[in-house]
Amino acid sequence: MRFWRFRRSWSSLLFGLAIAWLVCGAGYFLYLGTLKPAGAVNDDAGDSAKSKNVQGNPAIVSLDNDADNVRDSRDVVQHHDVVGRPNVLPPDENDKSEVVGDQDYSSVVLDPQRKQSGYDNYGFNEALSEFIPVRRAVPDYRHNLCKRVKFPLAELPTATVIVIFHNEAWSVLLRTVDSVLNPHRSPPHLLKEIILVDDFSDKVHLKERLDTYVRDNLPKVKVLRNPARQGLIRSRLNGAAKSTGDVLVFLDSHCEATLGWLTPMLGRIHDSRSAVVTPVIDVIDMDTFKYQGSVSSIMVGTFSWDLVFRWVAIPDKEKKRRKSFIDELRSPTMAGGLFAIDRSYFYEIGSYDEEMEVWGGENLEMSFRIWQCGGTLEIMPCSHVGHIFRKRSPYTFPGGVDRVVTKNTVRMAE
Repeated sequence: MRFWRFRRSWSSLLFGLAIAWLVCGAGYFLYLGTLKPAGAVNDDAGDSAKSKNVQGNPAIVSLDNDADNVRDSRDVVQHHDVVGRPNVLPPDENDKSEVVGDQDYSSVVLDPQRKQSGYDNYGFNEALSEFIPVRRAVPDYRHNLCKRVKFPLAELPTATVIVIFHNEAWSVLLRTVDSVLNPHRSPPHLLKEIILVDDFSDKVHLKERLDTYVRDNLPKVKVLRNPARQGLIRSRLNGAAKSTGDVLVFLDSHCEATLGWLTPMLGRIHDSRSAVVTPVIDVIDMDTFKYQGSVSSIMVGTFSWDLVFRWVAIPDKEKKRRKSFIDELRSPTMAGGLFAIDRSYFYEIGSYDEEMEVWGGENLEMSFRIWQCGGTLEIMPCSHVGHIFRKRSPYTFPGGVDRVVTKNTVRMAE
């Protein structure tokens, strides 16, 4: 009897250890699944909702109106010992400076409730973002060969940048806009306009305050407002209909364009109007706002047979086709949040499917449409744009996310 009791105890111990091992292993692989490769894009950058595990300085006028707390944006990062958020000055149109490198904001002390409120409302550390000037320093992750390329600037097409937003954070939205307007990052004569499409936001700072700010400070920026929630796809179509540039450049509302981001894409479209191009998508950390990129770690888009977007390593065939690291990189699919396309070609291939709802699946549908209509889908290694990756979307889908994404996926398959 003693022997059998011993055997049962030993078996129970082994069984417990096996369960613990399986749990730890599962946790480890789940952790690996949350890591993002350089260039990876998650759901709010245009992926399907099922692919979440894939994937003098101009400044802002803060939401506070305390005139005694106004500071120059160049001084904001020095105030690491204050709790809350400072106000900063509006843009200076005469300031043409550019900064390089990166800033560390890890020592900023934030009120815990204010910090949590930012995460709840926006899905990232919005409270910290309020401390960061709009025109901030970001690293230049371009390959050295990119900096030697000379583009025929006088011959390149002009661009309309279209940004869709819904209840976006004030500081993040304006940082997106200013990174595009920055003359060191976007040649002014090539940037025709920026169209901000408000998809029926209900936050106060995105109403009259935004209109006033744009009117008084940003002459190249237009704000369009949807009369009801229409989603990313139809909002982009609304913006494209009002565009006047030769090329449409679609960006998410929580991005930062970097040095030299625009000309490589316009240059490629100048050479081939049926080329649809995307930048390398770098990561802006949702907690620290640190800009994270890579010179060499670039992947291409593909999809699984259940029509979920994926990132994969560059195929050997494509490696052999390219003569230089900075040559355009053909990609079967794109994440969909950030890309440039010749305006007339966009309509020639049928633009977006207007029957798709809100968001989800349009990135693969557009990718298939491009290749089937004789175009090419390419990543430009010399163009880098940062994107904030969130662990969850703070927004709701009219009709529910599962129904919307399922409908869009079925339409894409048909």
